[in-house]
Amino acid sequence: MDGKLPSREKYNLELIDLTLGYLFNKFHETIDFNSKPSFSTTLNDLKGILHDFDKDDLELILDKLRKDGYIIFSEYGNQSILHQMDTRYIITFEGKMFHEQGAYRQQLFNRDAESIRLDKLDVYQTRLALLLNRATWWIAGGTIALVLVELWKMALEHHWFFCH
Repeated sequence: MDGKLPSREKYNLELIDLTLGYLFNKFHETIDFNSKPSFSTTLNDLKGILHDFDKDDLELILDKLRKDGYIIFSEYGNQSILHQMDTRYIITFEGKMFHEQGAYRQQLFNRDAESIRLDKLDVYQTRLALLLNRATWWIAGGTIALVLVELWKMALEHHWFFCH
């Protein structure tokens, strides 16, 4: 992959970052878990920002954030109630740190920047290899020329080509 994402994928990352940012802002409002935003509150608030945002989008986003360890939500027994309207969400410490570092868009930017850096490094290494190859041939040619000159000197000194 060349680091470039189609616009729909970038939009999805923006939705995830927006949701994480929303939960980050709600994190500071109260320490009581029951006062944290519910699924329905989160959905309504985000619909106010993005009119095409729907319940399915929010379910997928919250599930991704939970799987990545950036949020936790209320559970009853062993059954997760991610999709229930009264489920409460709170951002984790990792989620807070991730949000402060720019979240998924920054991660994408860093990945793109690293890809560009590696491409430039590859070009530099290719040029360097070519220069080293040429230098090796020049040194080999110079060495052969030096050997021939020395042989010529020895031949002249010992009169190999002349009869006495």
